[in-house]
Amino acid sequence: ILLRAVADALRADDAVESVAEEGEEVLAGKVRVSDRWFPEEERSKQPSIFSVVRCVVHLFKSESEPQLGLYGSFGYDLTLQFEPIELRKDRGSEGQRDLVLYLPDQIFVHDVVARDAWVVSYDFSLGEMSTTALPRTPSPAPHVPKPPTAQRDHAPGDFAGAVDVAKEEFRVGNLFEVVLSQKFSDECRAQPSHIFRVLRERNPSPYGFLINLGAGEFLVGASPEMFVRVEP
Repeated sequence: ILLRAVADALRADDAVESVAEEGEEVLAGKVRVSDRWFPEEERSKQPSIFSVVRCVVHLFKSESEPQLGLYGSFGYDLTLQFEPIELRKDRGSEGQRDLVLYLPDQIFVHDVVARDAWVVSYDFSLGEMSTTALPRTPSPAPHVPKPPTAQRDHAPGDFAGAVDVAKEEFRVGNLFEVVLSQKFSDECRAQPSHIFRVLRERNPSPYGFLINLGAGEFLVGASPEMFVRVEP
């Protein structure tokens, strides 16, 4: 039901070149390649996967239901939708997902400020079809510990060398700000929910998240900084 509504909306979107239904659970499509020039402040408005996201958000947006929307995560490589950057790092062959979003039909809302909590459930309809009679049993997707393919993405000393290079670039005026990072991986046998509880106890930041992204991937964290701001 929902896929049919999404498919109809995407076919009516000028940024989408094609949409095809592959079975009852998959939509496949292609975004148009624009021949327009976009100024710096409008790069994100050129046809891209974000055109698809905006179309789906608009389809399900409801002024009376502020919690209804898409929930999930965005990957850093989505920048490549706007920037023709030469890739220097191997992306691997494990099927990296740059974008994972869910449209929940039930949300547990916890208002920390008001000290209140409630559950919101949604049903959707398209013509004479409705999700009212459909089962609401979620598919189990538990955390299964497994050893990482690599412990780290930098050889010993490489990161320190990058810091030395950045310090010199700052000194001569070529850099104003830079964010250096390195990735560490290790096997974790604790459940993501337990990690989140411990993180909240040790770092009671106002913005925390625990998301099951499926495919054995969980996103857990807490930050004092706002993740996303929506402005009219």
